[in-house]
Amino acid sequence: MRQRNDSEFIDLLNSLRVGELTTAQLKLLCERRHVPINGEFADRVAVRIFPTVRQVDDYNDKITKENAKLHRTYLINAVDESREVATYGRKPPENVIPKDVNNCGGLLPSIRISVESRVMLRRNISVSEGLVNGAMGIIKKIKWPALRRDQLEDGELPEAVYVKFDDETIGRRLKDSNGCVPIPPSSTTFQAVRGYGDVERRMLPLILSWAVTVHKLQVEDLQKENDQLKTTLKDHIKILHKSNTHDLVTSRFRFTFNVCQNSKVKTMYQQ
Repeated sequence: MRQRNDSEFIDLLNSLRVGELTTAQLKLLCERRHVPINGEFADRVAVRIFPTVRQVDDYNDKITKENAKLHRTYLINAVDESREVATYGRKPPENVIPKDVNNCGGLLPSIRISVESRVMLRRNISVSEGLVNGAMGIIKKIKWPALRRDQLEDGELPEAVYVKFDDETIGRRLKDSNGCVPIPPSSTTFQAVRGYGDVERRMLPLILSWAVTVHKLQVEDLQKENDQLKTTLKDHIKILHKSNTHDLVTSRFRFTFNVCQNSKVKTMYQQ
């Protein structure tokens, strides 16, 4: 093959295979990188992986705006109510709600969604049905209360959103005739700050997932599909072998590199 005498390229591939790239090799890969924006790598088709939450939020906002050109986008706000005796049922002041969503049961204060929004479950709903934290899919329908066809006012919670999950085995017994699973709002109780007491939040247990952070790719989840992961990693290497350092196409490089960095995955792949 044409790159058999290219020692630099061979060393780079060997380092990439075990996730031990040098700074110089990483720089070279980034210089040769080319990401096609159509087909399976197009926006709204392929899930992007970023190292920081800010980058994920920026990308999700970008695609949400693009999706709004094709489908109406709805602002959905969480419903927060006090569960303390003296203020029961009242909406708490904003300054007593924790800023960290992880301190609010994992439910977002608000989200903008539409038909064709890519979302991820934020919490476990039914383990037996595969409706667990991390499951991803596409919103295909939004059901509003009282059989209404549309949102009554900005921020109103829907009765449910119907999601077509990437994994067809999810929610087998809950699917409608179109293969979509209804996801209703969930409730959680958390401790407010400034001594306010307990607050109950009701919200869709979803986050946007056109992009996710690297840490969302849990090793445990990857190991559930051991064979698929091995095939995927080998496919990445095959793609790299088709090019040399002068025309290297690394459209899947970042995924491969981040996965290979994990010691468990590295050991599994070397087997």
